[in-house]
Amino acid sequence: LDHTRRALDTDPDSSLALTVEGLVTTHFLKRFDVAEDRYEMAVRANPNSSLAWLLKGALHAFVDQGDVAVESTSRALALSPLDPQRYYYDSLAATACLADGKNEQSLELADRSLRANKQHTSTLRVKLAAEWRLEKFEQAKQTALLLQNSEPGLTVSGWLDRTPAASYSLGEEFADIMRKV
Repeated sequence: LDHTRRALDTDPDSSLALTVEGLVTTHFLKRFDVAEDRYEMAVRANPNSSLAWLLKGALHAFVDQGDVAVESTSRALALSPLDPQRYYYDSLAATACLADGKNEQSLELADRSLRANKQHTSTLRVKLAAEWRLEKFEQAKQTALLLQNSEPGLTVSGWLDRTPAASYSLGEEFADIMRKV
């Protein structure tokens, strides 16, 4: 936050600084109102900032606003079709789709993300939830094993402590699925 504040002192309309401040505010401070404000300012400053749209979408997914999440992450994907971090974009878009009840699309995006980065544990959690919702229980068990192998110290309570979605239905559902599998 100190770095983003210094950057914003120099350039109050820096889309990147506003986006990073939104990210930090979402994940560490869990001040979603402030984070939403920063993302809005970021996309207003640069409507073509794929990262701002992506993280704005993730925020909306975390707080159970699936339709806005899908709209924002779809825009991010369209703005950055060849991004070297495409797996990350696909992962957060999968989360947005899950928040909006688009389970098949969520699974497709999660699979695409994992083809590019099979160790991304956030994507494995989204895939697990999508498979569970689609009643693909055997596949979900296999995904749970991959998740455990990729993040051996993972506990449901530890994940709930760190996720911005913990007190929203999507976070509660992820935790419930992880407990069941």
